[in-house]
Amino acid sequence: MKQMNSKMGGDLYNIKFSDKIKPNTMLMGLDVCHSGRESIVGFCASINDKLSQYYSDKIKQSKG
Repeated sequence: MKQMNSKMGGDLYNIKFSDKIKPNTMLMGLDVCHSGRESIVGFCASINDKLSQYYSDKIKQSKG
């Protein structure tokens, strides 16, 4: 049921964050891996006010 709810746009889980986090805060994460002749960038960011849904993407590029 949780997976069905998630696929329909609902939250799969909720985390209780500190009250010090203000409304309209966006959590973001970024990581870079240099492997051989390529660099891979991974990115994610929260997209709702409960910080429970995220957008993520990856980018592959040649070095230089």
